[in-house]
Amino acid sequence: MHERGALSDDEYAKAKAAVLDGASTRGDAGRALGGPLGRLLGDREANLGHVANRWVNLQIVTGIVGLIVFLLFLFLIFLPMWNSFPCGLFRK
Repeated sequence: MHERGALSDDEYAKAKAAVLDGASTRGDAGRALGGPLGRLLGDREANLGHVANRWVNLQIVTGIVGLIVFLLFLFLIFLPMWNSFPCGLFRK
């Protein structure tokens, strides 16, 4: 863009310095999130990567909790009552 004249020398130098310093030049991607999402994440600097990581962690925890509830139901309620069904599948 600098070679085509879309950026001035000053703008190019600032953008280059920002990239070399590790700052994001993609607009809102590196800015701190405000509002409800920022409060949810603890008002720290968060971008889409942080939010996606939190979502994946939430899905993993939800899956584990669901599995535990299913196993508790299976072992504490369903299996003890298995032979009390009128047409038990494993009765001779």
